[in-house]
Amino acid sequence: MRVGKRGQGGVERWWFVIVGLIGLMLGSGGCGEVVAPTPCFFPHSLGDKNAQFPEEGYHQVLRVSPKERHIGFIVRRQQFYFGVRSLDPASLQWDDGRMDAAIRALGFGIRDVLSMHWAPYSDRYVLIEAQTMVDTGRWVAFGRNYFLVDRQQGKAYRIAPSGYSTAFSVDETLRFYRWMEQSEPGKNFLDAGEKGMYYLEGDEFLPFENDPVERWRRQVMGEGQWDRRWWQEVSPDGEKVFLAVELSGRYGGYAYYVNGYRLWFERRARYPIIVRRARWSPDGKRLALVVMPVPPRLFPQIWIWDDVDRLLRERPVVAKPDRVVDLWQTACGYRFLPGGDFLSNDRLVVTMVPPRDTLPFAYGYLYEVDLQGQIIRQLTMTPLPFK
Repeated sequence: MRVGKRGQGGVERWWFVIVGLIGLMLGSGGCGEVVAPTPCFFPHSLGDKNAQFPEEGYHQVLRVSPKERHIGFIVRRQQFYFGVRSLDPASLQWDDGRMDAAIRALGFGIRDVLSMHWAPYSDRYVLIEAQTMVDTGRWVAFGRNYFLVDRQQGKAYRIAPSGYSTAFSVDETLRFYRWMEQSEPGKNFLDAGEKGMYYLEGDEFLPFENDPVERWRRQVMGEGQWDRRWWQEVSPDGEKVFLAVELSGRYGGYAYYVNGYRLWFERRARYPIIVRRARWSPDGKRLALVVMPVPPRLFPQIWIWDDVDRLLRERPVVAKPDRVVDLWQTACGYRFLPGGDFLSNDRLVVTMVPPRDTLPFAYGYLYEVDLQGQIIRQLTMTPLPFK
């Protein structure tokens, strides 16, 4: 009898273990958990299921222009190539070839592209920040440089502010954060953060004049706090700024603000939510953030606030997005960083790749998606019209 009772107790213990495991499996689809993607065909070549996998690397969005809605992007493979895609209503048009050829003509090789800014008054001019290398014949000099590219003439000009540049690189403390809205042809100003605004034609740094972006930055970071890492994204009218500021202390991370209002995404977050990219809609009403949600979810999402002015008026304790675009669920997933730039007030552009188990090698193209994450059309493809 004793043996039987021990056996019965053992069965009961195993039964509780099994029930517990089933409960864990059923509960694994909760908030923040990894959810398997819905079965779907990934349209890698305009929906042609018979198309071959390309060997063009992957296309990564840099920035959509504010005027004519051109898409600036790079092609990552053995070398970096710039491309620009114009969004013609009738068809997609390429309007130029390799923008980087103009930079290479100056003697600078391109290791990586760090940022891109369009002139606020014309899509003809682009500001490129790149990690570069120069072969001197005796050694290779690595550096970081800014270039002004005239897309119409196919020429590039290196921006080398006096006192902050050498023959191969700009100073590590110099950053240009935006092409300022008051710029006009022949009179261009670049936001240099704590150094003021850089007057390009005069090669001099000037103090800001009634700039709302600078005012919000000073309010958030205070005086003497510019040694912290930070980045920003300014609305098209220059009146609103999303600001990410590095936190000091043991755990680090970033704090996120819009016009001085701090965005708390969760009241009690075990893991901090990381924002990788921010973009404003053309009308300045919507804000899209590319975020990495809490573990164990490993795929980024796009969080969208439809009315930022209302958000600033109400200032909720927890800033919950109005929309969450999760392409892992709606379109098989996409590669980090996906983009998340606005093509229009209700359309986004993202870089997407098929699921990893179908990949003989990595590639990805630009796609237009709506605010629900549904694919509208493919924007880039292979072969590219330049080599």
